[in-house]
Amino acid sequence: MSTEILQALDIIKRLPFREKLEILELIFKSIKEETNFSDNSTAQREAAAKLLLIDYQQDEELTAFNDLTPFQ
Repeated sequence: MSTEILQALDIIKRLPFREKLEILELIFKSIKEETNFSDNSTAQREAAAKLLLIDYQQDEELTAFNDLTPFQ
């Protein structure tokens, strides 16, 4: 563990029980927000990909290179 984590734990150990719970709530809230942000980003990328799928399947300018074979 890093020095900062050990220092934080030392401070937390000296706090009253109620304040320890408040810190836990803040930590869980922060983790939940990070998870929601990550989930939302993934959902947004998936939605954008679905919107563009038809274009990539039908637009000749976008599919022009599909028939090229790799160099051998």
